[in-house]
Amino acid sequence: MHAAYQALKDSPVVTAYAPYGLGGLEYATFTFVVPNGLITNRNRARPIIQFNASSRRKVTVTAHLDDVRVVAREVNGGEHKFISELFAWQHFPQDRLAPGTELQLRFNGVNRYAAKVSDIVIWYQTDS
Repeated sequence: MHAAYQALKDSPVVTAYAPYGLGGLEYATFTFVVPNGLITNRNRARPIIQFNASSRRKVTVTAHLDDVRVVAREVNGGEHKFISELFAWQHFPQDRLAPGTELQLRFNGVNRYAAKVSDIVIWYQTDS
């Protein structure tokens, strides 16, 4: 087994906002490409998502990877928080874990408030 990672975003981005105060929310969305040899069936080889989050108001920051919630953490107003969360590949349909498949990672702030996220990394194990 080898540890590997994908850095998805370095600079800060707002999780969700309404452009010009009109219309629906736009979400911060990134792409995770499933690597060759991804280990998906071992509990000891669970992936980790890590990122920094901050908000002016109390907000719950959520992250969904292909509609599977992988993070839901509260961030207090004025707080800068480093978030690190384990999740399991077993919650994903196996056909979505084929090498080269693009999974969409979407962040949003619950409670109708936006948050900023940065330094987004997903760590995982491969057998190659």
